[in-house]
Amino acid sequence: MPGSRLQHAASSTTPAISTSRLRNLLLGAFIATATLLGSLGIFYYQAERQITYHAPHQHAILDIVQYTTLANLWLEGIIKGDKHADINTIRELFDEAEEYATALLKGGEQSDEGEQILALEPASPLRQQAGELIKLLGSLRHQSEQRFAAYVLPDSHPLDHDTDNLFSSFIASAEKLKDAVEEKALLARLRFKHIAWNIMGGLFTCALLVSFLIVRFERQRGQDLLALQRAARESDVQSEALRDRTQRLNLALEAAQGGVYEYSVPTGQLDYAGEGFAKHLSLDDTQLTDIQHYTRWLEERAHPDDRASLHQAFEKFHLGVEGKFNFLCRIYRQGQWAYLQFRARALEKNTRGHVLRANGVVTDRTERMRFENALSEEKERLQVTLHSIGDGVISTDPKGCIEYLNPAAERLTGWEASKAAGESLSTVFNIVDEDSGKPIQSPLEHCLEQKNVVQLPAPTLLLADGGEEYAIQYTAAPIHAPDGAIHGVVLVFKDVTEARRMEQELSYQATHDPLTGLVNRKEFGHRLHTALNITRESGAVHTLLFLDLDQFKLVNDTAGHLAGDALLQEISKLLQSKIRTHDTLARLGGDEFGVLLEGCPREKGQGIAQSMVTTLRSHRFEWEGKSFGIGVSIGLVPVNGDTLDTVELMSQADVACYAAKDAGRNRVQVYESDGSELSPGHNEILRATELSHHLENERFCLYAQAIAPLNDVQAPLHLEILVRLLSDEGDILSPASFIPAAERFGIMAAIDRWIIKTTLAQFHAVTTSVGEVIIAINLSGNSLTDDDLLDFVLKQLAINKVPPEQICFEITETAAIANLNQASHFIRQLRRHGCRFALDDFGSGLSSFSYLKNLPIDYLKIDGSFVRDLVDDPIDHAMVAAINQVGKIMGIKTIAEWVENPETMRALQELGVDYAQGYAIGKPVPLEEIRRPAIQLAS
Repeated sequence: MPGSRLQHAASSTTPAISTSRLRNLLLGAFIATATLLGSLGIFYYQAERQITYHAPHQHAILDIVQYTTLANLWLEGIIKGDKHADINTIRELFDEAEEYATALLKGGEQSDEGEQILALEPASPLRQQAGELIKLLGSLRHQSEQRFAAYVLPDSHPLDHDTDNLFSSFIASAEKLKDAVEEKALLARLRFKHIAWNIMGGLFTCALLVSFLIVRFERQRGQDLLALQRAARESDVQSEALRDRTQRLNLALEAAQGGVYEYSVPTGQLDYAGEGFAKHLSLDDTQLTDIQHYTRWLEERAHPDDRASLHQAFEKFHLGVEGKFNFLCRIYRQGQWAYLQFRARALEKNTRGHVLRANGVVTDRTERMRFENALSEEKERLQVTLHSIGDGVISTDPKGCIEYLNPAAERLTGWEASKAAGESLSTVFNIVDEDSGKPIQSPLEHCLEQKNVVQLPAPTLLLADGGEEYAIQYTAAPIHAPDGAIHGVVLVFKDVTEARRMEQELSYQATHDPLTGLVNRKEFGHRLHTALNITRESGAVHTLLFLDLDQFKLVNDTAGHLAGDALLQEISKLLQSKIRTHDTLARLGGDEFGVLLEGCPREKGQGIAQSMVTTLRSHRFEWEGKSFGIGVSIGLVPVNGDTLDTVELMSQADVACYAAKDAGRNRVQVYESDGSELSPGHNEILRATELSHHLENERFCLYAQAIAPLNDVQAPLHLEILVRLLSDEGDILSPASFIPAAERFGIMAAIDRWIIKTTLAQFHAVTTSVGEVIIAINLSGNSLTDDDLLDFVLKQLAINKVPPEQICFEITETAAIANLNQASHFIRQLRRHGCRFALDDFGSGLSSFSYLKNLPIDYLKIDGSFVRDLVDDPIDHAMVAAINQVGKIMGIKTIAEWVENPETMRALQELGVDYAQGYAIGKPVPLEEIRRPAIQLAS
């Protein structure tokens, strides 16, 4: 057909051309046309090849934009709370985009259309633009991951405009690269075509006018084709932009999990429903078609409680009262109620402003509502918990202004929550040091400084608004945001007034004599130790007095114990009046007293001691018409730098006091280191030092006495370990002959260690001959104050491979009460390792039951003084029954001591006592000779 066009052109341009010339022109035209067609074919092929060569590049760029846009929309969906937080999906989309971007530089990939992507030419501006696009893609991915980490909580922050700007820059760079690729292909195509035309012009330079006309005609045709190509290119660009925008919209809707719909208001006809709309309402195509009236159908599907509100919202929107429709309602879907958010806007209105057509989007909010409901329930539970606990709770903002008080905090501070809101913490929570009364640093300031949990720094008093004072313990903790910032402080505090009072009372009882109110032996020893340290540091001189009343036993035996107690109280007041305010008067036990005259030299101390002797010798004690004379013997010891320790001081004072008694009583005896003024009769006291020698030479030996079950014959046998002393003459001495001296002179703790070590070393030999057995070892009060005894016991158990559950330690009630804190700690630590504990001589103290609950023990050994006359004395019977009942309630086994006859044993069985110990069971025998006794119990 090109020929016909050429003939038309020639005839219209040169109508008077001759036939020959015309034939020549036609021949030339034919040759030129053939040459032109051949050239055009070659260069057209090259031009079209440029289009084919660059088409995969364009598709690759579109794929990069598609995957990057999807990743960005997915991230926005997460931030808006419409997508689950899944960084892996975003990373996979960016990975796909980066693979296509890398293919632009290296080649090897295939686009989504299946076309092989060839690498852009080296040193090409297109390749440089592709590199810039990859850099933008990497930056966008980095910011997207940062954005995900910062905004992973839904609706917590607004969108990041910087990331939006970066995304826009990326899209613009991609479009620019795509346009450049397309322009290069088209320009290359035109370049080859221009070459073809130039060749044709060269061939027809000398040709006839027809050839010129043909060239002109073809050139005009080429220009028209270029115009058409440009128009086609513009059309393609616009179509691609339209497809891109459509794709973005679809991706956005998919990422937002929304479904688009459009309906006619007058007819109610649902004109359009997107895939998401059908998905959220669980409808198939048939069901969508069956919807006759959209708004009525939706109201029928809605929850009964939502229908009225939904109908009212539709009316306001359709009448134009509300500019937009936005309603969250429950829709019955797949057997359960789902929360769906319906939004709509008007597309067309009539002259009266009524909506004729509307479109909108529906979003599934079910999971979000479930989360919000669960969060609301959790908050409600937290509120109920905070209202029900006994501890006070206060929360503040970062500036220390009150935000919340629970009822316990209202009661303790005296502030109502409504009035306290907005007040500073220091105004509501007014605390001072319990000892000095000085204000304490605000917990808020302390907490913000430390940026961590803080506890009360000192004994603290809370001054309530009504004037009350509460001893409290508190803890303050900062409230950290995800970014690490502190949003406020939570303060938790509790009233420990009663506990503090009991603690002070227990501390007082632990350091004071309950009868006279004076400090006891333990506290006196502590003060004496402090004075001795002061002497060593500063050279100060003190005086120690040891007092023993004369004729006290006569009053006790003649007038009774009540008279003896009254006498001790009266004597205490008299002695207190003779010393200075900073001196210490203590009752050491029985009728023995100690006095520490601080900063008092020997001569002045002798004068004070002598005034005490004179006062008591002249004093008459009156009781129920009887008059008694009382005296006192005093031993005096100077406290100076030569003194070794407090044990030595007390020993010296004791020796001096007995020397005063031996010298005729009612006198003061000063201790001299050479012993020149001491009575020879006091050698028995000094013999206490021999106990250390006996211990070093292992002159002690162990005995054992059986403790048998009374009712449960399957229960394990107990053996109590007893200690004896082998004298130089070969006699076996009972504990009464050496234990008092050992306790007085601080040797008993070392003896206890020897007993523990020796018993555990022989444990396996004993169990071989006796069978399953629980070994009971006595501990003195001295041992309870030994901080290293716990480690010693655990080490011996490990060395001898003794099961801890087969060892029971016995502690006397008086020793446990005198050392309550140490005893409780020691017992708890060893019980954690499996050891058992028995409280010995229970009932002999004045406050047995009140202390029992503070000691975690396994056995109660009922004091033998109640058991011995159990059968004949109803009071003893009642005491044993009461102790046994308390033990049962507390889950503690009971052991009766001094069981001497079958009648007592039967009575204990009837009371339900668990174990018995005494001569009716078996006498003490050497530990190495122990055998399992045959015990026949009466039924």
